[in-house]
Amino acid sequence: MDTNKRFSARLTVNKQGRVVIPAALRHALNIQPGEELIARVQDGGLLLEKFEAVEKRLLARFAGIPSGVSVVDELLAERREAARQEAEEMAEWLKAHPADSS
Repeated sequence: MDTNKRFSARLTVNKQGRVVIPAALRHALNIQPGEELIARVQDGGLLLEKFEAVEKRLLARFAGIPSGVSVVDELLAERREAARQEAEEMAEWLKAHPADSS
């Protein structure tokens, strides 16, 4: 099925907050009963995506990171270095602008 073809439908939210995804949309995306979807707010609207599509996109985004590299550790190291530089700059500024001792 062509998932690039544009489909739209007007939906109604019931009292329990539920909406029914019309059959044409479910068929276009091959959404099966019980399948997980990811819902998020985007550009003032509600976006529903198949879990597998989101997972595939995220894996592709981070595919360039070599195995054994911790993105968290790199981020922490960068932040520590920035904090160290800020502290040095502050110390230099304080030396150049001593407090008035009167």
